Formats: sequence, structure tokens, C-alpha cells
Amino acid sequence: GHPVLAESLRACGNIADIYHHGQLPSGSTHRMRPVICGDEVVDSSLYLRIERGESDGCVEVEAVAEGIGKDNPKNWDEVLLTRTAITGGQNPLRTCDDYNKCPASGVSGEARGPGDQMKDIIPAPPGTCNPGQTESGAGLYPNDRRKVRASLEGKPLRYTVPKFFCLTYAAPTSSFSVQFKVGPNQPGMIGYGRNFLFAGTQTTNECVDQCYEPPTPPP
Repeated sequence: GHPVLAESLRACGNIADIYHHGQLPSGSTHRMRPVICGDEVVDSSLYLRIERGESDGCVEVEAVAEGIGKDNPKNWDEVLLTRTAITGGQNPLRTCDDYNKCPASGVSGEARGPGDQMKDIIPAPPGTCNPGQTESGAGLYPNDRRKVRASLEGKPLRYTVPKFFCLTYAAPTSSFSVQFKVGPNQPGMIGYGRNFLFAGTQTTNECVDQCYEPPTPPP
């Protein structure tokens, strides 16, 4: 078959930084650095093809992993992972260590998509991912609706977490261009698309501060 609803992005302008799971933000004090995992945790090449032009400085990003609609993140806390555990908050984020942690069942993932043709399962049968051990991308969202929305309960983090790519523009920036493409849905029905959010510099503050609540100070 051929890919449907394939996604790609081309961004141009005075791009200051690029980060995603597998590539940390520049600078040790960057506000997003504590919630992005490095390449020792997430192999981003399995999910994103990223190229930066030497002459024009434009960035091209292409999604290369198959998925289904239920995988798509809806909230910041669904894609961010902390580099160190945060305790005491009411909604602590999952950690980078969780991303590769073998589940209690010993199996991460399932056959899905039309006709269950997508068999993204770790480990490949008949292997076993023993609890307490690690396997690249084997970690799961908690099977607890109080901590995650229903469609992600018990699902692999790798289905959703790597669907995050961020670029920032240097100040002052008077203009920039972003082109986002979604491929056809042939031979299915037409009418599918994607939502967009364009925001200013306040976004990084909000996405971090609202993902978890800091511990309540003692009286």
C-alpha cells in the first residue's frame, strides 16, 4: 500500500533553536530542557526525518512512522517527559526512564490499524520484555484514567511521545514562513485535516508550568 495522511513541515526564517525528544534544546538553562529526553532515551530517527538546508537555513521535517488517529497528543503533558522525577505534585509527569521500561505484561503494543496490519509490538513475538528490564520504546502510559485520557491508557509511549517537534525564532523576527502538508487519504473519504496553534513567547512558560503542579510548601 501507500501512506495516507502523510505529514511534513517546512519552516524558514531566522530559526534560533530546534528540539524534540532525541535532541535537547540548546543551552543548559533552557526552560524546556528538563522535560525533553536526549538521544540516549529516544531514537528520533524512527519517527522524524529532519533536514536543515545549508544555504537557506530552512528546516524540513517528515513524519516517517505509521500511526492511527488515537495516537495523536491533545495535551502538553501527553508528550513531555521529565529528565528527573518530580514528586509531590498532583499531576507529576512521566520520566524519561519510563519511556524504555518493560511493562508488567512483558509485551508493549498491539496489532492495529485497518485489518490489524500495523504490528508495532515490542518485543517481536515470541520474545519477552521482562518486567524490571528495559527495551527501547517499550514503556507504557499508566492504565489509570485519573492520570491519562482513555484512548492512551496502557498504550505505548512511543506511539505518542515522539510526535513532538519544536522550533523557535530568534528575536527580533519580523517574518517567517511555515508550510505544513498533509497527504491524501486515498482511497478513503476526503475531509480529513489538521489543527494548528500559532503562539508567542509565552507558550513555553505555559506548557511547562501547566503540565504539573509543584509540591505544596510546608506550613
